[in-house]
Amino acid sequence: MVSATTGATAGASTITDTTKSKLGRDAFLQLLIAQLSNQDPLKPVEDKEFISQLAQFSSLEQMQTMNQGVDQLNQTGLSGQGQTLFLQGVSLVGKNVEVPNPDYDPKKDLPQTITEKVDSVDFRSGQPILHLGNNTFPLSSVLSVS
Repeated sequence: MVSATTGATAGASTITDTTKSKLGRDAFLQLLIAQLSNQDPLKPVEDKEFISQLAQFSSLEQMQTMNQGVDQLNQTGLSGQGQTLFLQGVSLVGKNVEVPNPDYDPKKDLPQTITEKVDSVDFRSGQPILHLGNNTFPLSSVLSVS
């Protein structure tokens, strides 16, 4: 079973063993501090340059995190279609979805559909299963997303 839930990814800000020899966050910040400490006070580096450097580093860090996520997804053993379905399910975490009301009865005054936030997703028997409160629904039962 593969699972995804809301919340921060545990390893999102860490660097894997294969990239420790490259420039990491701490090394980048040390270089930035050294650059600030050793700049000519009469010709300081402009803010734009620092913002640009930080944006580039942030982008690189996000790419590394995304690569780690793709590697983890590849290690699950899911096929291409299974990965696509899983990613579709995971993309709904934290969003409101409309699904058929499991308690609907034409004799009762209950709505035919309910709209709830997706709390988490499990992948079972080749299908993403969405957890909405105390109920679970297959991805295929989603009527709309908001």
